[in-house]
Amino acid sequence: MNMKKILPAIALVSCFMLTGCKAKSIELSVSPDQVMNPYQTIIVDVKTSPFPTRIDPNSITVNGGDSWVEDGVIKFEAEDPGDYTVRVDQDGVTSNTVTISIVPKGSNPVADNNSSASDSSSDSSSQVTDSKEAVEKEFKDQTISVDAAYENADKLIQYQVPVVVTGNLPQALVADKNGQMVPVLWNSTTSEYIILQGFEIPFGGCTAQATGTLSRDASGQLVMTMTFIRTDEEPQVRHDTSSEEDKDSDSDKKDDQTQDTNPQTQDPNQNSQGSVNQ
Repeated sequence: MNMKKILPAIALVSCFMLTGCKAKSIELSVSPDQVMNPYQTIIVDVKTSPFPTRIDPNSITVNGGDSWVEDGVIKFEAEDPGDYTVRVDQDGVTSNTVTISIVPKGSNPVADNNSSASDSSSDSSSQVTDSKEAVEKEFKDQTISVDAAYENADKLIQYQVPVVVTGNLPQALVADKNGQMVPVLWNSTTSEYIILQGFEIPFGGCTAQATGTLSRDASGQLVMTMTFIRTDEEPQVRHDTSSEEDKDSDSDKKDDQTQDTNPQTQDPNQNSQGSVNQ
């Protein structure tokens, strides 16, 4: 028997069994196919080279949740939704950092293996569909910007969740993509707007908060069916609309003008004292 072949083999087996063997590199990875909900155990695969090395649980660094080592892998759990990072620093070797995205139950999992996440992982992230309960918890009656309304429009429209959108309310109507003059709520850069429907708005030229549900018109423009609108600023009367009080006042002025242009004609048979001439 060739002893030169046996001795290296024995040394290698001994190295696997002892903790004194140190890895030169540690690579962590998380399969995106796992269910990543609160209280769900997530498996973080560990690859060490040039030979397998047992990971010390005390060498694991996380920014929340619980982690432990079992069956040669790192296991992780978290109670609350959010992004959690996992890294190993052992024997002077630092692994890559993986990000585990814990989402509410009913949502699709998303895992980011450091900055080198694959395109398929990015695609799965863009296709995440939150549950109605999660969307309501995050947005119902909460104040968001016009830009945030566009970013979350699909799920807000899908579940018809009432939301408060703050933006700039112009003093005059704006022409939409179809050329119709409509009231809108601009974003801070006046590059995007939401069409406001539901009732007439008698003021403008200020920052306002509109409450309602979102939809899209035939051109894809975001539309809010309002139930309420308010402003904390001193509003200005809109150029293109007027209140009922103003309309009544205008009507009275027209009546007065009509009377002025049509003076009463005196009966020739009646004198100035109101008596009739014989």
